[in-house]
Amino acid sequence: MDIANVAFPYASEIGMAVAALLTLMVYSYLVLDDNLVFRLAAHILVGVAVGYAVVVAVHNVLLPRLWAIPADLTLLVPFLLCLFLLVRPAKGVAWFSNYPIALMLGVGAGLAIVGAVAGTLVPQVLGSVVSIQLTASDPLAAVNGLIVLVGVIVTLVSFHFTARRAGPAGRLLRWIRPAGRFFIAVALGALFAGLLVSRLSLLVGRIEFLIEAAGLAWRMAVGQ
Repeated sequence: MDIANVAFPYASEIGMAVAALLTLMVYSYLVLDDNLVFRLAAHILVGVAVGYAVVVAVHNVLLPRLWAIPADLTLLVPFLLCLFLLVRPAKGVAWFSNYPIALMLGVGAGLAIVGAVAGTLVPQVLGSVVSIQLTASDPLAAVNGLIVLVGVIVTLVSFHFTARRAGPAGRLLRWIRPAGRFFIAVALGALFAGLLVSRLSLLVGRIEFLIEAAGLAWRMAVGQ
């Protein structure tokens, strides 16, 4: 048995009504542009998100680490770094906060660079290199791989702006850059289409939710 339903018999209905009301408040931007109701819904969203993040961070990250300090003294280092961050507003000891900030920026930059190279650049290069499968059994795969390889090359070359305009290199770039722009336009169009389809699916889901909420409200009103 659900304890919440026993304590609050209409908890799910109230939650659905609140969600439907907030959805309508957000969609009011489409009709009334920026208005008080829309700003109220946005502030509620930001406030709830920040409050939830703080509670999760305190209960799942901060408190378990604090209770574990007596058993693992190495946790004193991040604890002291956190304390150094808290003294940032004090002018006399504000320089203490430079150490944890520098550590976070250094670690963050290192992880971002390694992640970009190992997770994005290298897989794309390898995918472009091995995309050509010159097999007689599947010639379409070879054609697709060749298109991918040509698209990568002409797109990268189209961003080369230091070559002289005169001479063979300049004439070659004048022929290649339109092809590179074409591949860029195709890629951006595909990304935009995928983004639009995903947003439309979200819109359809919210409209179905509003229809379901309206049907529930009607059934409760007529006593069914």
